[in-house]
Amino acid sequence: ICLLLDASPRPTARVAARLGVPTLLVRRLVDLEYMDVAEQAVSALALLTKEQPRALLTAASPEAPNPFTALTAFLEWYPLETQLAAVQACSNGCLRVPPRWWGMLAE
Repeated sequence: ICLLLDASPRPTARVAARLGVPTLLVRRLVDLEYMDVAEQAVSALALLTKEQPRALLTAASPEAPNPFTALTAFLEWYPLETQLAAVQACSNGCLRVPPRWWGMLAE
């Protein structure tokens, strides 16, 4: 997904957001088994939220009710580059947030 987002960011981000890829990536962060998979998921979410900021807001699911918490849960265990990507994904996800999502951000 990261390679596709690098090659053609706008169309890939739209298709990925509609297919529910952000929800799957957030689930991978919650069900952490391998650190390298989590790092790839964070990188993909950072690239995805550059083009589709609301994709992170709609990534909530019963397994991961708050994607922002999932991104920052193991922040101290990630390498610095991945930490920056996680913070970038969170900040991109906060762009143009409608009032109905403010509760999720307050947590």
